[in-house]
Amino acid sequence: MYGIGTALISLALLATWPNDATAQAPDKDQYVESSDAAGLGDVAGYGRGVAFVDINSDGFDDLFVADTDDRHRTNDFGVSQMYLNQQDGTFAAVDVGISPDDLIGTWVGSFADYDRDGDPDLLILNGGYTMASSLVFYENRMSTDNRFVNVTSASGIDG
Repeated sequence: MYGIGTALISLALLATWPNDATAQAPDKDQYVESSDAAGLGDVAGYGRGVAFVDINSDGFDDLFVADTDDRHRTNDFGVSQMYLNQQDGTFAAVDVGISPDDLIGTWVGSFADYDRDGDPDLLILNGGYTMASSLVFYENRMSTDNRFVNVTSASGIDG
């Protein structure tokens, strides 16, 4: 994966406490912490999964961070977030139409071209701190509507 936009591999590190990080390889022998420089220094929560994927077909990998929410305990942070690659080594949080209720307690966000239209769609697995586990499926319509659309029922995965 070339998440930050260099020819060298970048990493996204997640922890079970509210301090996730990214690292960029300035050369082939080392990594340097680069969360703040990449615009990801304010990512807070209990990171569970990360996916670098080009959601808007601009040739740059964007970032989805799956975070479990702690609102059923003591803190009010950790909702999953999509970040668009700004093509300059930074990312910006973006609202792509995914309901915040579908991003609480996310363990993983997995991307695949479900509808074979050439762009990555998103399957979200929630559980853990939420009341019940769930699968939520979103079709990528970034090229036409600049958003993702919930197609969970239409796809038949809701039971």
